[in-house]
Amino acid sequence: MDFLREILLACITGIITFLITKYEYHRNVPLEKMEVAYNRIYFPLFQLIRNEKDVAKIVKQSEQYFQKYYKYVDRSTLIAFNYIRECKEDYDEKLVSNYKDNIYSMNSKLRRRLGYLEPTLISAYRSMSTMERRIMRIVLWMMFTYLLSVAFTMPFLEKYEYEITIGFAIVFITFIGELLVLFVESVVKWFKTRKKKLQQKPELPR
Repeated sequence: MDFLREILLACITGIITFLITKYEYHRNVPLEKMEVAYNRIYFPLFQLIRNEKDVAKIVKQSEQYFQKYYKYVDRSTLIAFNYIRECKEDYDEKLVSNYKDNIYSMNSKLRRRLGYLEPTLISAYRSMSTMERRIMRIVLWMMFTYLLSVAFTMPFLEKYEYEITIGFAIVFITFIGELLVLFVESVVKWFKTRKKKLQQKPELPR
């Protein structure tokens, strides 16, 4: 149990460090560039996606924004967009959903960075991409698992050992499940990116 607790603590520390590093990187981007990205790309696309149901129109309008302001577009957005653009008219719902999630996430990040009103925690969670939400859940499950493992060592909680064991088992299994899904999604995404590079299809003009 002590060994497992040490592993969980190391994993939690590593993930939190990664998230802080990522935050610091985005925070150092000049505000002028963020303002352009928000006003000219992400907020207009955010409004478009909320009000437009025709995917073909969303793709066409997105491409116009990306061609005009290419250097301000986040790479993750371009990758998500290129996947649905390659579908032509037979759009994959999962790919379209991933692209929309990316726009929602980037729009929310830029709003916060530029000083606009913050959404509630629930709204902020919903605005995250699918991958970010999964990572957030994994961090929470890891913390619960760690806390329950610590509870085993507390003498005054010995009478609740059965309940703690059941809770630990449920939380740990859920954590492993989320971790496996994240791993599979990451592998699939890597293969798709690798396949795209091998095909050497031209990207939007710089």
